[in-house]
Amino acid sequence: MTIFIYPFFHTPYPSPTFFAQANQNRAAEADRLRLLGNWQYRAHQFKSAVDSWQKALIVYREIKDRSGEAKSLHNLGLGHNLLGLHQKAIAFLEESLTISRELKDNELAAKSLSTLGDAHSALGHYKQALEAYQQALPIYKEISDRNCAQDSKSQACVFTRKWEEFIRARIDKIQKSLKAKRVSITFMPLGDL
Repeated sequence: MTIFIYPFFHTPYPSPTFFAQANQNRAAEADRLRLLGNWQYRAHQFKSAVDSWQKALIVYREIKDRSGEAKSLHNLGLGHNLLGLHQKAIAFLEESLTISRELKDNELAAKSLSTLGDAHSALGHYKQALEAYQQALPIYKEISDRNCAQDSKSQACVFTRKWEEFIRARIDKIQKSLKAKRVSITFMPLGDL
């Protein structure tokens, strides 16, 4: 009679290490899809970028990666905005904004707010656009101050200052549009009485 003694207890279930590795592989897949979408966006392949970001979003949600989810939602908002689907863009951007605020990711919150402003502006919702831009501006200012504290010529400093200037220009443009709209309503000719 032969007796086999196994030095390790063997379970029929995968180990926690197996699940951790599977989760890492899924995270890498989601990151790859999001970065592919970014590359497609830069190549002006907006529909393909949206498809890649949508796939990344699904994976990020499956593995419960809130940061990746928020970034994908922002990217989807940006992509839908560029495709002229502004209402869809707003829905994605509002969701991204909620998550980025939960995570205290100010930079992503500022990006979501500025893109949200662009979507509202495209739809002629100037008051909502102005609100979004005005919320984004102090965040960009804070990021700019932090990036420029050590080196005012660093790439990060220059980039955030440009964004800050861009948002200020958007605010000025919207305020002028709203002012012109009020003037045209106030002085509308009555016609023949």
